[in-house]
Amino acid sequence: MKKYYVLLLSVALTACSPAPKDKVELFNGLSLKLNTGESLQNINPTIHETYISLFDNKNFSIPLFKWIKGSDYSMFIGILYNASIEQFINSEIINRPAVDIKTDSVTYGFRKSVSNGIYVAKYISKQGENDLFIVATTHFPLIADSLFTYEKFESRLQKK
Repeated sequence: MKKYYVLLLSVALTACSPAPKDKVELFNGLSLKLNTGESLQNINPTIHETYISLFDNKNFSIPLFKWIKGSDYSMFIGILYNASIEQFINSEIINRPAVDIKTDSVTYGFRKSVSNGIYVAKYISKQGENDLFIVATTHFPLIADSLFTYEKFESRLQKK
């Protein structure tokens, strides 16, 4: 009988253990794959202010709903409201100085820039009815060049 309780206890503990977090659920079956060392963090007012400061045009409404922290970098995730993706791309992607730009001007846009030693990558993509926005920041060029590319952002998005 004692073996039965030990077995039952071990099954219960295994079933209740949290699954490894290798992705962050976004919306409508869309998720973002997490890299090693990244974790979903709670958003506080300081983080929200940092996020808002990354916009060149303050007229866009892109509420922050996920913050991912990596070693020496941050990624902020939001959804574009009150504007079309084309308007955002024209204002934030095409008409700004950049190190790297990729866009079709309608369904996706990507811009990487550097200012005052801070590398910022902005990625926006039409995902069904929503316009997903990701902005990532770091002080390290190697991180910006290896993790903050259009191809890396694209490859991390997973649809069910």
